[in-house]
Amino acid sequence: MTNGEAKTGAEEIVEFMVDHGYRHIFGLPGSQLVSIFHTIQRTDISFLPTIHESVTVAAADGYSRIAGSAMAMIYMLPGTANALANLYDAARDDSPLIVIASQHLSTARTELGAYCEGDTVPLVRPFVRLAHELTKGASARSWLEHAKRVAEGTPGGPVFLSACEDVMLDQAPIVEERRSTHGRPHDPHVGAHH
Repeated sequence: MTNGEAKTGAEEIVEFMVDHGYRHIFGLPGSQLVSIFHTIQRTDISFLPTIHESVTVAAADGYSRIAGSAMAMIYMLPGTANALANLYDAARDDSPLIVIASQHLSTARTELGAYCEGDTVPLVRPFVRLAHELTKGASARSWLEHAKRVAEGTPGGPVFLSACEDVMLDQAPIVEERRSTHGRPHDPHVGAHH
């Protein structure tokens, strides 16, 4: 399927959430994620803020076990380190969870590490089915589609995408992409009798 209209990476991420029925996104707000938060406000998606990244991942993990899939957003290296214990728990139970961690601009990444920056992909790799950093020029939508297939595969489990800030702010490349064919997440509140 061709994405014919140019969008920013943040718009692609939120469009992915809408298209796949993610109605609740768990996270701890961080400055590099502001473009996603602004875009979410134009949708029916509820952003559920947490007080710590360990809570973010635990809440998303629990929700994924009921709804069939969930998404969480965490802040750079400190947030990723804080999330590791519950990311491990999600991996042990093959929870279909997509975690997006913010990252500095691709052009600001250094070997010395700027404030809160670090190479998070090797840190999480032992605990996830897929770990990848999206840098300038990457298609957030294509990577999210791939991540969803991996998370909901057999065996499934958590996946991790580190997204550099310029990926979210810049126009995303227009690419041929394979959209995930898995069903939409189940909302446990739809059709519930009270």
